[in-house]
Amino acid sequence: MLAVRSRHAIQASLAAIVPFLLVGGVMMWYNAARFGNPLDFGAVYNLTGFDMTQRHISLKARLFGAALLLFAPIRFTREFPFTADVFAADAANPWAFLIHNRDVIAEPTVGGIVALSPICLLALPAVI
Repeated sequence: MLAVRSRHAIQASLAAIVPFLLVGGVMMWYNAARFGNPLDFGAVYNLTGFDMTQRHISLKARLFGAALLLFAPIRFTREFPFTADVFAADAANPWAFLIHNRDVIAEPTVGGIVALSPICLLALPAVI
């Protein structure tokens, strides 16, 4: 509608844009009042199991976690949906040793990106 220069088109465009600007402005004001920065949305203050403001992970743990997300094998099960979280710490998981006693934050996934989509291996040389 912005390409059309009629009064109706301008009104419709403003009716779509102004609410976003108002809500965004109020949210930025709130963030500035609460966190001291209008672009800080408080992600480091989430109610999680660890203190994200004092989180320090070694480079080795980061590289290991990235390798797991890329190359973790798929965990198959006998029940529907026939896959399960490869990083689950239960006794039935044959891949639990991958994250046991390591400082790795593993996201729940049924397998690594390469295991789920082997064609991703073609992109690996470009990434390296």
